[in-house]
Order: sequence, then C-alpha cells, then structure tokens
Amino acid sequence: MTIINKRNLFFLISVWLLSTLLPAQNVTISTPHTQLLLSAPNGGTPEQLYYGSRTSDADIRSICETARGRNAYPVYGMGYPCETALSVRHADGNLTLQMAVIGVKETRLTEENATLTVIELKDKVYPFFVNICYKAWQDADVIETWTEIRHEEKKPVQLQQFASAYLPVRRGNVWLAHLSGAWANEGQLCQEALQPGMKVIKNTDGVRNSQSAHAEVMFSLDGKPQENTGRVIGAALCYSGNYKLRIDTQEDDWHHFLAGINEENSWYNLKKEEVFRTPALALTYSDEGMSGCSRKFHQWARLHKLANGNTPRKILLNSWEGVYFDINEQGMDQMMGDIAAMGGELFVMDDGWFGDKYPRKNDSYALGDWTVDKTKLPGGLQSLLDNARKHGIRFGIWLEPEMANTKSELYEKHPEWIIKAPEREVVCARGGTQVVLDLSNPQVQDFIVQTADELMNSYPDIDYIKWDANMSIITQGSQYLTKDNQSHLNIEYHRGFENVCQRIRTSHPQLTMQACASGGGRVNYGILPYFDEFWTSDNTDALQRIYIQWGTSYFFPAIGMGAHISASPNHQTSRSVPLKFRIDVAMSGRLGMEIQPKDMTEEEKALCRNAITEYKTIRPIVQFGDIYRLLSPYDKQGAASLMYVSPEKDKAVFYWWKTEHFCNQHLPRVKMAGLAPNKYYKVHELNRIDTEPLKFEGKSFSGAYLNDNGLEIPSTHRVEPSKQNEYASRVLYLEEVTPSSSDNRIAQCPPLRVLCLGNSITRHEYKADIEWFSEWGMAASKEENDYCHQLEKMLSQNRPGTVVTPLNIAYWERNLNCSIDSLIGAHATDKDVIVVRLGENVQDKEAFKSGILQLVEYCKRKANKIVITGCFWKDDEKERAIINAAHMHGLTYIPIDWIDRLYDSRPKVGDTLYDIHGKPYTVTKDFIIAHPDDEGMKKIAEAIYRVL
Repeated sequence: MTIINKRNLFFLISVWLLSTLLPAQNVTISTPHTQLLLSAPNGGTPEQLYYGSRTSDADIRSICETARGRNAYPVYGMGYPCETALSVRHADGNLTLQMAVIGVKETRLTEENATLTVIELKDKVYPFFVNICYKAWQDADVIETWTEIRHEEKKPVQLQQFASAYLPVRRGNVWLAHLSGAWANEGQLCQEALQPGMKVIKNTDGVRNSQSAHAEVMFSLDGKPQENTGRVIGAALCYSGNYKLRIDTQEDDWHHFLAGINEENSWYNLKKEEVFRTPALALTYSDEGMSGCSRKFHQWARLHKLANGNTPRKILLNSWEGVYFDINEQGMDQMMGDIAAMGGELFVMDDGWFGDKYPRKNDSYALGDWTVDKTKLPGGLQSLLDNARKHGIRFGIWLEPEMANTKSELYEKHPEWIIKAPEREVVCARGGTQVVLDLSNPQVQDFIVQTADELMNSYPDIDYIKWDANMSIITQGSQYLTKDNQSHLNIEYHRGFENVCQRIRTSHPQLTMQACASGGGRVNYGILPYFDEFWTSDNTDALQRIYIQWGTSYFFPAIGMGAHISASPNHQTSRSVPLKFRIDVAMSGRLGMEIQPKDMTEEEKALCRNAITEYKTIRPIVQFGDIYRLLSPYDKQGAASLMYVSPEKDKAVFYWWKTEHFCNQHLPRVKMAGLAPNKYYKVHELNRIDTEPLKFEGKSFSGAYLNDNGLEIPSTHRVEPSKQNEYASRVLYLEEVTPSSSDNRIAQCPPLRVLCLGNSITRHEYKADIEWFSEWGMAASKEENDYCHQLEKMLSQNRPGTVVTPLNIAYWERNLNCSIDSLIGAHATDKDVIVVRLGENVQDKEAFKSGILQLVEYCKRKANKIVITGCFWKDDEKERAIINAAHMHGLTYIPIDWIDRLYDSRPKVGDTLYDIHGKPYTVTKDFIIAHPDDEGMKKIAEAIYRVL
C-alpha cells in the first residue's frame, strides 16, 4: 500500500501514453486460462458478471446479455444493505457514497507481461473518486485487484472502511479452506461449509500477520474440497499488516467476500489530493481442485511475487538450535566446516553475535546495537567470512532490525523512536525489555536501511540475511504521528516497512533474505516480493512439520519454504524421530539443517551427506515444479503424500510419510498425479536405508498406470533389528525413459545434435593479449571441462553419439539488428536442440528485449527443442527480457546467475589453466577470472542437462 502525491502523479494509469479509453460498457479481463467479466456503463454502477475459466467470445456476449451482475465495489449508505467495501465520513458529517462510472482505461504493461484495467468512479454529489484496478498477468493465471481512493473536498475525509476488493460467490455447496494456527503450530488447514451469517478472519498483531490466521483462502464450489478435481477460487491478500476477510451470507443467492486492511481502530484521515491505495487481492481459479489452485499461485509467486523467484535456493546450516546464544569464533568455524563437508552451500549465524555495552547474552539485551561482540568474535565478521571462503561455502547472518531492547545503546540514545502511546509508560514484551521501533517515523526507516547498508557495504561477501521480528505492537500509539492521526499507526508502520524493504532490495538485489517472525508469522505476499524465502515455523519436529508445511503449500511454493533437519529429541516437542524421516520431510521444501553437527555420529553425517547430494538432483523439480497433493495428513488415514512434477513432465519426486503408528493398520495405496499418461518413468528411491531395494526399484511404469494406481509403499523399513522403529517414509525420484519391448530394461535413446549459441563462456578463440591461450569455453582449464563438452559427455551416457557444437555469436550481442540467418543459419541446420546462452555482452538493453525474441523465433524454426538460460553475470533487466522470451514461446528458462554467486565457480589469480598444446600456464588477468571455472562450467552443464 502506497501514497502518491497528485502533483507528481495522480493515478499511474491516467498519464500512461499507452492508455486507451475503452467503451464504458462491458469489460473483459483475461489471463491465459481465466476470465473476469464486468459491466461498467457510463453513469451507472460497475457490476461483476462472471469469474471462472476463460470462455469464448460468443459466450462472453451471451453472459453480458443475460447474467445478473453484482456491484463490483459496494459502498455504504445508498440502497445497499449488505456488508460494504467502502465507507467514509465526509467533512460535513455525511456518511453516504453513491459511486458512478466515469470511464474505463486499459494499459498494456509490456515490461511486466500484464494488462491493467481501471474502472474510474466518482460520487454523484461529492468530488470523491475511486479507481477499481485489475492487473491481469499474461504468464500466470492470476488477476490482482485493488482500489485507489482520493477526493477534492476542502477538508479531510475519514475512511472508516476500505476493503481492497469484493467478490460475489454464488451460493450452493460452497466450502471454505483457510489456515489457522499459533506459534510452533502454524499453517493448520481448516475446511468448512459456508453457512448463513458472517465469517470473519482477521489479524490485529500489528507486526506479524500469519501466525494465528492467514490472509489467503480458497472457495471450493463443488462441495467438500478435493485436491485434484473440482472448481476452486483462490484469493490472497498481498499485505504485511493487519487484515480482515469477511464472508457475509444473508438472504440472497450469494456469499459476499470482502478483503482488505483491518479498519478496526485504524480509520484514516484522507487529505485533499492524497491517494490511498489499498493492497492488492490476488485471485485465481482452477477446475483441477485445490492443488490446481496452488499450482497457479506458485507459478505467479515464482515469476512475480518472490524475490529472485527463478534462482535455486542454497542448502544451509543455521546455528540457532545448534548453539543458541553461545556464539564464538571457533564454534562457528567448526559448524562451517561440518556443513561444507556434508555438501552444504551456506552457513547462517543466528542470534547472539552482537552488542558492545550490552552484550547479547540472551533475548533481554542489545537489539538495535548492531556491532560485533568482540568478546565472542575477536576477529569480527571478516574472520567468519574468511573461514566460510576457506570451507568453500557462503555466509549469512541474523538481524531483527525493527526491534530494540530497553537495555541497548540505541534505546538510551533514541527513546523517542519506539512505539509508545502518548502519556503512557513503555510496555515491554520478550525478555522483559523488548520494544518495537516506530516505522512510521522516517528517521527510524533511515536507521534500519543504514544498518543494512553499512553491514553489506562493509562485508559485501555476506550472502544471506535472516530478518526476524519477534514482537507484536502491544501499545497503540506513536510518538511521531500527530495526535489526530494516532489511528494511522498500524497502516503507517507497514508503509514504512515497505519503504525500508524497497530501498534495501534496490541496493542489494542479489542478497538472499529470509522473512522470519517467531517462525511463520510473516508468510504473506505483502513482503515476499522483497524476501527470497520464509521460515515456515520455529517448530522443526518432522512429524508436526508435515502438517505445517502441508497447509503452507496451499498458497506458497516450496522454493520459499525453509525446511530444516533438526536434532532428536526435537527441541520443541521432545519427540524422537529417526533421521531418515527428518530428512525426507525437510527435502520437500527448501532443504536446510538446524542442528549441531559435532553431536552427530559419522553414520548420521554420511546419511545427511548423501541426502544433500540427492537433493541437488531433485532441487529444480521441488523448487520449480508443479505440486500435486495426494493424501492429506488432515484426513487421518495414517499417511501423507504429495509430489512435484517438472513443467515438462519428464521428472517427478514423490513423497510418502507414515503419520500414525498402530499394529495391523491398513494404509491406503496412493495414486500419483500430474504425470504424462503416455510417458514412461523409471523409479529410484532416494535416501534409502533398507538392506534390500524396493521391488519397483529401477523399474519403469507408464504415467497412466502411476496416475491410476500408484505404487504399493511398504509401511516399514527393512533394516537391522536394532534400528527398527515405528516411523517410515519414502522419497521416489521418477525420470522419463524409453522402455524396451521385452523386459523392464531401458533402451538407449538416439543421439542428439545440439547447438550451443553463446559468447566467450561457450567458446573463446585463442587471444594472447588477454593471456587466453585456449580455444574453448572461458575459463575452463581444459577443453573437456567447458560446459559444452561436459554436457556432451552427460548426454552421451544415455544417447551415445550425441554431438554438442559450440558457436560464439558475441557479435550478435553487440549488433542486435544483424542478420541472424547469415550468422548461424549454416550451423543450425539439422539440429535437434539449440541452447541459447547469451546476454552478458549486450549493451543496448532496450533492443535486447525484441532481439532475444527474434533469435528464439528463428531458433524454433530450426530445431525441435529450444533451451534458454539466463546470464552468468546477474542483470535484472536482461534477465526479465530472457524470461519473457521463454514464457512467450513456452520454453524452459534456466537461471544460472546463482552459479556466479558461489565461491567455487570462478578461477582465481594464480590458478593453472592449459593451452591448446596441453601446457600449463598461470591466470593473471581479471578478465579471465570473471568467467566460470571447471566447477562453474559443470553447474551450467548440469542445469542444461536436467532440462534435456
């Protein structure tokens, strides 16, 4: 939610050159597979006519002629007796509104691959205006809707209720699905049939808004919710603050759904010419059940609502449950060494590292004093970063920037910066000393941004920040806001928070940030555009995590879901769960560890090392694939199961966990879903501990068979008697194969002819003046180690005779209007696959947007399959152009800039390379070390290979 000064810009859409005035009658808003139809007659009331699957033009005409419409944004006071979206008090005391359409505008948002439709309303008497805005994404089936409210009255108008949107849902056998919970028990699935009366879901925490309830819901229109069948509407309010969702069911034929900011004790005094923008409500629709709805939310999130949503997440170890506040240099180095040895990629030092005058011995001290405690860490942060580099991993750190302790230098210097009611004493929470900083105050915002900037500018190798928030607003009042605007606190706090996030993200776009708030207290689409992931819950107990992660998955993708392997007995539940089960649960999200490795046995470390290796194989499927929930733990059938399927449906990962333990229990056989019926899949168990393989290990089955029947999953493990326990879990990796006609062996596939279009990373000619004495991809040490040759070797394992041809077309990057055919035509003839791996040398980013589209169009005429990667050196504008080209042509986009962020993926000055004669020479030029080394080349090859 933002404020825009009218003198600078009234409505963004009102001055865009591409805007076109539409006939103010029927309005059609479309995504690839959904549609919203409205009526907007000039001088009349805007009405919603239809929301559901995309329909034909003929159906649209008939619907518009016959459908009973409902007011698209009902307002209070004039002929509308139901719950309203907007109510105000004019300066003269009048409480009524009567809004009429004065125009409709549509804009094509080319950069975002979306359309924006705005229905403009004006009150019939007062100079009071509302714009109803609809943003329809063209690469995801989501429509975002919000309102922009302004007036030209002489004195402020008090906004008393200001919902973002209204949606009528036709009555019938409609069920509501939503999430509830508490600390360490977040994301609990609730399902209920909608009944007459009022259903309200709301939050009043002030800081966190997803611990006890969530601002996301699903409506199942065909009775009790089903996972993979049935019509479902999904709605998610994109807001980080207090919200209220209302479902009003009275005597008519509709459930009236309204969503927006919780207006309780937050009435807003709107000044003349000020624009109040409500947070967006994201809507989607699916006829493939709740999992179908989830898949649409997940795709939209990865593309548009999750920071760096196309970048694979690293496997990390977090220090919290390993050492808590007992931070010291030697211990951190030991943990870094252990996670590196197990194959992890990142270490995060949690709470306890800071404080000078007030050392952070526990949670009562030092919040706000973001200076290193030199008693604990005499070498400072640089020493830790050096150790991380030594171990070949990245380093992250914990902050709680919105909070302070009264036992801190910050509080002593700026007591006026905390949230405190006028004329009242300070009210503290956690540790008896914690207070919340007043983010409505621009000075506080500047302080938080400065804290992050100083940290990152001083230590640019920091890769990750865990951003925590462990306190509610428990005293209502601001020392910064004026007395007549005290009710603005809960709104202004989150405006300030968004301002802070925007500024930090602008300065540090590649920094990975996790949203933590006493666990899963900040899982919402208001903040996730600025955060890469969220901490799902402080509860790391694997059994309870199945329920928590299951509920969370309804609206949020696995790539953002922090899921960690922790100790046994668990620190929250004291439950003892075997390591295999803990691993299998954590591997269904963004895998990490929350444990002290030195307390693990060598056998346990080996099991984790193997799991991390195997997770790297399935990471693209889990983090970028489509979810299919199969057997819900909430159905109490003794087990839970879900799976992820790659967009190409060539790979899948199936999870099965036993959730209840009884003698002679009968567990259901679980059907799979989402597999291509006409494809065959080879089955391989991951994280196997059994002394014998499963009967179907290495066998292949058709997608049709697996979708209809599934596989018989044993309810116990075949292990040594001393290791037998009540728990059982399985992770199965399914990979497309071509079956032979005789038995279940897999036949060899025909060879591929692959052309790799690239620049110096693909192939660089011999050039002595830059000390490049080779003729292969820079900066591989030998020809066989560049990504083209490594890719050829990988493909040849199952496709003998495959040939991968590298072609440097850096000339095209610098001359985007050149003839593509004359440049690559002779090389592209008779190719099965063309890999487009370009962009680093492009200077004209505007021309690149159309240039990359033209190149892909040309390649599609030459080869059956096109694969496109992002840039090795991250550039957001180029990346958006590449992603757009991929989505426009239905291609798989492969991000690779994350490889450049790993220490072991570039050569260093002093490394040894080999010239074309096989003689060694030493790297001395900075130009060469900007390119991937053998390991970086391998990661690029693996990323492409996984798609092919």
